[in-house]
Amino acid sequence: MQKGKGVETFRLISAANKWLNSQEGLSSSEWVCAIKMIANVAPVRAMPGRSLDGSRCRHCNETETLPHVLGYSAHGALMRNSRHNVIRKMIADTARQKKYKVGEEMTCIAQGGSIRRFDILIIDERNQKAWMIDPTIRFETCKDQGAKVQQEKDDIYRPCIPHLKLQYNLKDIEIIGVLIGSRGIIFKELESFRKKIDFFRDNIILHTIKSSIRILNSHSYSPG
Repeated sequence: MQKGKGVETFRLISAANKWLNSQEGLSSSEWVCAIKMIANVAPVRAMPGRSLDGSRCRHCNETETLPHVLGYSAHGALMRNSRHNVIRKMIADTARQKKYKVGEEMTCIAQGGSIRRFDILIIDERNQKAWMIDPTIRFETCKDQGAKVQQEKDDIYRPCIPHLKLQYNLKDIEIIGVLIGSRGIIFKELESFRKKIDFFRDNIILHTIKSSIRILNSHSYSPG
């Protein structure tokens, strides 16, 4: 059963869901499409009764589910990259406005010599501490998804901390597993970090929803 998959995650940060009732920031058509995405009844071929041509993606040979369209189909790759880059810039620009030192599209060296890349380093020079951030946008599946992404990012970037501490003269670096749901759901890891530097979550939510709608529409209406 795919209908409603991941909808339980909307309970995690209920304050981030005000657009559901107010429609604030969304046109009527965008709001309707967003509700369909939440319920996982958006018009994709894998939805029972939707297509007479089978459930295969109209742009590749995978099953055309909403998670596939929003997160994996090669047809939407450039739009997904743009969605990610705008959110990265939103977070970085907010940190700059708060007078933190900020670097984007960073490179670091892990113990063992391998080179790794991440999106944002926010440095609190007064306290010699920093936040290492690599935002990820994924289709929401379960309430523990944020914790899993946090562990994933920690495993990848923990070996880079000694190098970054030495390079930027830091005493402490915290890795933040920023997971944003492709249907606009915010997980507690992002909400906890948001409170530390006081940035406005609604812009990120609305941009994610609008971008995902454009990805879905492009997938559905572009020639195969």
